[in-house]
This record gives sequence, C-alpha cells and structure tokens, in this order.
Amino acid sequence: MLPETTLPQPLSLPRPPLVRTPTATPIQLTVALSSAIPILLFGCWIVRFGVNVPQWDDFSVLATLRYLNEFGDVNTRLRSLLAFHNEHRIVFTRLTAWAVSGISGGPVDFRVLLFIGNASVPGLLGLLFVSFRRSGLPAWAWVPVPFLLVQMQYFENCFFAMAALQNLTVWLWAGLSLWLLRRPSWSGVVLGGVFALLATGTSGNGLLVWPVGVAWLAVQRRWAHLLPWGLGAVGVTVAYLGGMAMPAEPLKAAYIGQALFGYLGAAAGAGTGLPFAVGLLLTGLVIWAGWRETQRLQAGLWASETGFWLALTGFVGLSAVAIALHRDPNDVVSVSRYRIGPALMVTLTYLLTVRAVGPRRVPRWAVLALIAGSVVFWAATYRRALPHVLATRTALLQDAADFEHSGRLSNRAYQIRGYRPEREWAEAVRWDLYRF
Repeated sequence: MLPETTLPQPLSLPRPPLVRTPTATPIQLTVALSSAIPILLFGCWIVRFGVNVPQWDDFSVLATLRYLNEFGDVNTRLRSLLAFHNEHRIVFTRLTAWAVSGISGGPVDFRVLLFIGNASVPGLLGLLFVSFRRSGLPAWAWVPVPFLLVQMQYFENCFFAMAALQNLTVWLWAGLSLWLLRRPSWSGVVLGGVFALLATGTSGNGLLVWPVGVAWLAVQRRWAHLLPWGLGAVGVTVAYLGGMAMPAEPLKAAYIGQALFGYLGAAAGAGTGLPFAVGLLLTGLVIWAGWRETQRLQAGLWASETGFWLALTGFVGLSAVAIALHRDPNDVVSVSRYRIGPALMVTLTYLLTVRAVGPRRVPRWAVLALIAGSVVFWAATYRRALPHVLATRTALLQDAADFEHSGRLSNRAYQIRGYRPEREWAEAVRWDLYRF
C-alpha cells in the first residue's frame, strides 16, 4: 500500500493594497473644459469655413512658387525666398506653401495652409499653460485665459491663408524663443535663436524678438549669454533691413500715438476712442505689474515665468510701435487679421495683474465675474464675426465659380479697391499651382 502524499498548500501571499484611481476635482474639470471648448470650436470653425480659394496676397506666394519650381539655381531660389513683401520677409510662408505644393505634386491646397497657420493659436495657448503651471497661481486663474486668447476677433485668418501663416505663427515663434531664453544654458540660447530666426522670417515684427531677448537676458544677469545674442541681433537686423524701402511720408506723431494705444486696446472693438483708452489702461497695468515684479526681484522672490510674461508683453508692445509707424490708426484697429496681438495683450495683462494683486486677495465674486466676463466676451466675438465670415466665404466660393466659367470676377471687395486679379488667377491655373 502506497504511503499517502500531502499536496503542497498554496502560498498565502498578502493582498496588494487597493489602488484608487484619482478622480478629477471640479476645478480641474473646469480648467480642462475651459481649454478644450475654445480650442474645439476654433478648430471646427476653421474646418467649416476655410475654403481652398486664393485671394489678395496669396497670389504673390504662388508667383514665388513659380520661380522656386522653374529656376533650379540656389541663388535665384534664395533671392525669391528672402525677397521683401512690403516690409516683411515671409520666408516661412513661402517655404510652407512650397512644401505643400511639393507634397501634392503641384497645386496648393489653401485649406492646409489655413490649418497650419491657425494651429499656432492653440500652440501659443499651450505655451502659456506650461508657464502658468510653473507660476504657482491657483487653477481658477487659468479659466479665463483660453476664452480671452482663442477667440474670433481675428476671424480674417480663417480664410486668408497667407495672413494666417504670417500674422498668427509669428507670435508662437517669438513666444517659444523668449521661453527658451529663460533656461540658464547655452542650449536655451541656441534654440531661442533658432525660433527668433523663424519669427524674423515669418513677419516683420518678428525681428523685434531680438532686442526683447537682449533685455530679457540682461534682467536675468546672464552676461555670458547676452554677448552672442546681442551680436546675433545686430547681424540679423542689418541683414534684414538691407534693401528695405522706407515709407516716403512719415506719419504724424499724434497718429502714431493713436495707432499705438489703439492697437494695444483693439480687443475693445472698432473705432479709435475706446481702443485708445483701453490700450492706455492695459499699458498702465503692465507697468504696475512690472514694478511689483521688480520689487520681488530685489527681495529674491523672482519668478522666471512672470518674467517671461513681461518679455512677451514687451514683444507685443514693440510690435505695436512698429505697426503704428506704418499703418493708419483706423486700419490698425479695424483690420481683423492683426487682432491676435491685442488678444495676446489682454491675456498677458490679465495674468500679470492677477500675479501682482495676489490670487488670495481676489474675492470670490471677482473670480466669478472674471470667468463669466471672459466667456461672454468669447461668445460675443463669434457672434459678431459670423456674418462677416459667411459673407466672405460666399464671395470667395463665387470667385472660384466665376473664374472657372467666365474668366472674370464679380467680387465687390476687389472692385472697390480697383483690383483685378484675373491675371493672377489665370497664371496660377496655367502654372498648375491651383486647381478648382
């Protein structure tokens, strides 16, 4: 008879502790929704209303593509890429259009250009969010930011491809450059210089990130990094301005001041009176916030994130000076494609003011008022822009239909200004750079 065998008992292991999945708090959900809703609506708006139809300065980009495609020598291509467009060297716009044309095998889909240009607005919001998280401000202070920045006062960039690539993207490149300059390393200086070059090659005001970078490095007392940056700023500025045609008749000083503060306060609406007053108010708040931050610097409580906001605000201010020197006050305030700068000015002034006041000193009713006011402002920009967007979209689609069937255009916006783009249309179709 075989002996009984005892089966081994399974080891009694301790149960692992229950891991609770963290749940989002109401304020975290509010922050997420406040970012998601403006971005989603902004993207849907571009997809819904953007059209594959060139207009105005889009044709000059198509003309450059012809030279880039037909002339293979490096010198001709470089001259075409670096050539002035008014007071801008729009290298980024031309290279982007050339890449889209190369990928498609010839024709440019302007909806792709619109998407690339407008994508820089959520990109800029993301950069501000990264800086906000490091600033130590409470979560509620973020909620108004997406509604102030990602809105529709600059609606013209929804269907004007060249304007979107130039007027929107330059702010992202400048912001990235100044953000990287806060890193106390040579890599930050080098990468900041790369994005400063991108900003310079995107729009004329991108050149101004170089002097702002000089001041930003000086405030941080990074003298070893300041010297190469300053030399680079001088070299890029001299190279950029070479061959630039200056305005024949300078504007009067009164007009310059009106345009300067009108641009900074253009988020207040049309006209020159109210935007001028709002621009003065915003400037005063920024100066006060800068003074408070100087006191913190002397007390050893310096926050580089706040310094970044001040540096980016300085870039907005210098851009306003440059625009005021070249534009009529009414155009500065009323032309919608320029209004990304004023939107950024309001956003940065808000952040700097909350930082200067101290979030604990803001009463609950003021918090609710700030959030509700930003949402109402955001919704009002879409409501006011919708009729203009619908009318412009219809006119552009009619342009394509008119030229395809008769070779003539009936767009009243062209007729009022005495512009007849039929020749540009014909050349774009003949060069196979545009297809209906």
